[in-house]
Amino acid sequence: MNKIIALLAALVLFLACTASAYELPEGNLVIIEVDSMGEQLEKKIAEKADLLFTREMKNAALLGIQGIEGYQATFKLNVKNVSGKRLENISLIETIPKEIVPTAASIESDYPFVVLEEDPVIKFSIGMLEEEQVKSVDYRFRFEDKGKEAVEVAFRKMGVPVALIPISENDCTGISCNDFNPCTVDYCSEGQCVYDSAFEGKECGEGMMCIEGNCQKFKSPDLLFCAGIVIIAIMLLSIALIYKSRRGRKNIANKKN
Repeated sequence: MNKIIALLAALVLFLACTASAYELPEGNLVIIEVDSMGEQLEKKIAEKADLLFTREMKNAALLGIQGIEGYQATFKLNVKNVSGKRLENISLIETIPKEIVPTAASIESDYPFVVLEEDPVIKFSIGMLEEEQVKSVDYRFRFEDKGKEAVEVAFRKMGVPVALIPISENDCTGISCNDFNPCTVDYCSEGQCVYDSAFEGKECGEGMMCIEGNCQKFKSPDLLFCAGIVIIAIMLLSIALIYKSRRGRKNIANKKN
């Protein structure tokens, strides 16, 4: 029975941990970050093609007069630059399950960090990473003996931190290309908007079509012109039928002779 209760408690703890993730806007958005000097930097959320993360955890027993009184967990984050270029002013935002670490005041680190939320959510400044370079940061906190298993479970379920990197000149993040012309295909390439003409004849409104990248009124053929075409077609068909009929009669006459 105790094992079942422990399993259910671990499951509830995992669900609570995953639900407390620090959320940042997704998509093609620019994030303004203010540094320690009060300057604003335009950044974006790093992707898998930019940075690679690995985690390590170490538990140390805290001994007292009566034996083990608790543990100290150390979470280590390793970040590697896999973008193929040098990255500067990298920031890491780490969300830690509140059920394991109640508040940011319980967190210690040899690396400077900023508290974004007391739940806790903290931010480390990594600085610059050369191509293929790896840097590490770690933080630690204490917990009671009975929380050891829960901490280990929560650590295994933690995802990668949110990383912010500066936007380069050739980056399309935050750029929305729209010339409000239905006859162009709008997109961003290397930081610049491109407007290519849509395919000829594309409908762009009632009685309208795209011609050379512009929406123009579709001109239907003149009624008189259409009538002339129909008359000519009827005449040609009649001539063909008459010719076929005469040729048939001629063949019959030749057979009788």
